Amino acid sequence: MTDKQKKRIEDIFIKLCTAKRENSEKLIGSIQSELDDTIFEIIGIKGVKEQVHKELENLRELRKTKKEAKIMLKTDTK
Repeated sequence: MTDKQKKRIEDIFIKLCTAKRENSEKLIGSIQSELDDTIFEIIGIKGVKEQVHKELENLRELRKTKKEAKIMLKTDTK
């Protein structure tokens, strides 16, 4: 990664942190997309962005299901 690319990611991340501190949901979404686009471009997978997002969402759902199952097991054993 070049210094220019690192700086770009840093700048976007700072914008994202600022938007989160200000609770600006509208800005947060657009900045997250900008950060995603930049990272995907840097690592060379910009063309598969939607597929990556879909698979990440699948992983989140699996984790959520696993967590819920653990909670249910703990509750059932009491």
